[in-house]
Amino acid sequence: MKKIILSGILLGSLALVGCGKEKEKNIIIGTPSRIKKLDPMVSNDIPSLLVTNQIFETFLYYENKELKSNVLDKYIFVNDTLELTPKKDLKFSNGDSVTIEDFKNSLERTLTHPGCKFLTGNIETIKINGDKIVITFKVATPSILNNMTYPMIVLLKETDKGLVGTGSFKLDKEDIDTIELSPNNYSKNPGKNKIIFRAIPEDNARTMALEAEEIQINTNVPPVDKKLVKSKGIEVIETPSVTTEMVWFNNEKLTLEERVKISKAINKRDLIATSLEGSGTIATSMIPETSYGFSPNTKEIEVEDVKIDRTLKIILNDVGTRKTNAQIIQANLKEVGIESEIIILDWAKYLDSSAKGEHDLLLGGWVNGTFDAEGVLYPLFHSQNAPEAGRRTMCSILF
Repeated sequence: MKKIILSGILLGSLALVGCGKEKEKNIIIGTPSRIKKLDPMVSNDIPSLLVTNQIFETFLYYENKELKSNVLDKYIFVNDTLELTPKKDLKFSNGDSVTIEDFKNSLERTLTHPGCKFLTGNIETIKINGDKIVITFKVATPSILNNMTYPMIVLLKETDKGLVGTGSFKLDKEDIDTIELSPNNYSKNPGKNKIIFRAIPEDNARTMALEAEEIQINTNVPPVDKKLVKSKGIEVIETPSVTTEMVWFNNEKLTLEERVKISKAINKRDLIATSLEGSGTIATSMIPETSYGFSPNTKEIEVEDVKIDRTLKIILNDVGTRKTNAQIIQANLKEVGIESEIIILDWAKYLDSSAKGEHDLLLGGWVNGTFDAEGVLYPLFHSQNAPEAGRRTMCSILF
């Protein structure tokens, strides 16, 4: 059995690995969605980050709950100041030497991208002091170091040919359906094989491609396909998840009373039993149990019953489990007299439509990559975070 480990964080919680021929030089990975944009500071979605994680390196990362770094010799966080000491002799994938200015420019670049605001919006100044980068913050919060592990805060450089990084791979080819990466021989940890990401939206088609050895890895696997572990040459890899699958309410279109009515109408146990094959638990909070700040004591609120006499738009992307969930939710709502329309969009249109608030209900998920409650509450609910950066609830609460 060939085992394949990708550099960076495995953002999915379930993957299928097929047995490939030893002479095979390429690793072909089937993904459910086309990549929106290969800029980690712009595209905060799992399909894109799965690719950019191989090209760019975060300032810090977790290994066995311990903070480490491939690009820093040392970091010191005291009061409201973070001091970073970059490693020497680093090179980008085009052969350019990494300078201390590149570290500063990378951090400053996050300040100009709205999607990074929930991670670096608290930064007040970024300065170079000798061989160190000194960052001061408006407010010292416990999540600052965690934020430095998020795959949007990376070391990169803008060139005439596009962005370059220090990760294990570099970009070779990009088109609408296929992205090809080759080993970055300037990296401290270069990859060994060429990686090809192939967009195959249909779950069944990805599974069939794996069985036919057209791909070696299938990401975002529906739980129903776990039975393939019994098939010859197929291995299921499951990892603990920090993902919450959810129904997002558009707070500008639905009142509190309407949101509570809808929430109570949805049979969450049926969703888990049907689309997840029992591989999940009912969430009592937006914050996953694996994250700091989770509380098991949250309770549903009680409000007066209301009548919803309009047809609600349920928007989702073309992922098999979400299609099943949408049908169950539609049936649940009909039982309490609520009509709804299911609208399925491709990934790019889904992101655009939900950022504009065209939905009443949105089926989606959130990966808490910082393992801290702030990595959920700020991007999803803070009024200063842009909808395209995560606030698809259209919530306008100012914390």
